This record gives sequence, structure tokens and C-alpha cells, in this order.
Amino acid sequence: LYGEFWKAASSISNIHFIDQDYYRKDIMKYKTELMLLGVMVDVSENYQFVIDHVKSAADLNWLSSESLLFALKCICKSHEADKLVASLKSAKCLKTNMGFLCPAECFLFNSEWGCMLQVFDGFPYIDFDIYGNNIFQYKDELVKIGVVVEFDAVVKKCCTIFKQRCSSKSFTKENGLSFIACYRNLMNSLQVIPAELRTYIHEAKWIKTRLGDFRSTKDCILFSTEWDPISRITLLPFVDDSTNSYGKGVHEWKS
Repeated sequence: LYGEFWKAASSISNIHFIDQDYYRKDIMKYKTELMLLGVMVDVSENYQFVIDHVKSAADLNWLSSESLLFALKCICKSHEADKLVASLKSAKCLKTNMGFLCPAECFLFNSEWGCMLQVFDGFPYIDFDIYGNNIFQYKDELVKIGVVVEFDAVVKKCCTIFKQRCSSKSFTKENGLSFIACYRNLMNSLQVIPAELRTYIHEAKWIKTRLGDFRSTKDCILFSTEWDPISRITLLPFVDDSTNSYGKGVHEWKS
């Protein structure tokens, strides 16, 4: 028996609704009697029915936020949700900062390390402005359909892009400053930074110097007045703090 609460369910599942045009709206007067006859009225008791009649993956592309959250709720409430999980995995059902994508291509933003997803433009993270905080209630369900939610996985992806940008010399000043700011956030959050990331930060050539090249952090110098005398007689790899590069603001990130 159709009601507004079945709207989200009908968007993800093939459900036989009683034809109210045929019976007229008077049918709604007999909700109790219909329930006694076996008609489903309340969706909250019939999540498994919704899953058993789930639509194909092609019909689950571009789901509304209400429909996607309802689908996750169905997975949460059921012990046999494989059919729904499989359909969602193959559908472009999640809205991200890069449009609708399949779950395996998406990352779930985390307040402690979410800045990692914003250093480069290659991280499609779930648009929490669309789904609201409710999306975070279904972390386990998002994992089931393939969404990346763990920090270690984000770090591996970040290192891959890091390497690509460094090798192609396309690591921009915006990337650099954004990453340094993110690193501060990670330290302040007491997040354990994986050894792989720390090693690559120290070894990769991603810091622009006044000499015009990119060098690893251990081969760079942050200029201060103490370096002024020797800088007059030798060329040293000072971090490029010119207006065309990081700017004087880079000194705010000394620590």
C-alpha cells in the first residue's frame, strides 16, 4: 500500500503497489484490513522484501540522497543484503565532488585526515553537503559496497599521486602549501602518520627552491637572517619564498 514512506524504497526496488486510481483513495481507509490480508503497509518491517526485489545496477545510477541513505539502511537492517550490495557496487550511485561515481572510486571524508583528500584533485570524496551527517552512520555499509574509508588506503593513493606529480614535474605551489597545511592538521589530530608517507615526504623532490629546481626536504633550506652572510657568497637551495612561488607566508609553516 503506497505511502510517502515508500518513495525511497520504490526508487531502488521493483515493488507492486496497489493501484489507487483503480480502487480510488477509499482504499486508504482499510489499512488495518489490508494488513490482516497480508498487504505490506509499513516499510520499516519489510527491508528484506525491498532487497529481494532490488532493481538492476543500471537503474541505481544517480540516486537521490534519500534513496541512497535508504539503501544503506536496508543493508544495515538485513542479514542477507548481498543482492543490493552487488547492485550498488556496479552503479554510479554516489555523489562526489567529481560527480556521480561507483562506490569503489569514492572516499569517505574524515575530519581528522580529510585534508589529505583535498591536496590533489584526484580524490573523489563523497559530497557530505548532499547527504548530511547521516552518511557517517553507515560507515560499515559503505565499506561493504566498496567505498574507501580507512586512512591507510588514502595514504597509498596519496603517495601514488605524489609520485606521479613529482615525476611529471606537475607538483604545483598550491599542492605544496596545501600538503604542508594538511601535515600540520595531521600532527595536531595526533593521527599516526604511516612510515610510507613520512619516508616519501622526505625523499621525493617536491619543494621548489630559489635555484629553480625541485628538491627533497632534506636538501632544502628555509631562509632566515642567520643564513644571510653565507647566502651572499654561495648558491644555496633556499625554499622559494618569492611572490611567484610559495610567498613569504611559507615561513608560517616553519615547524
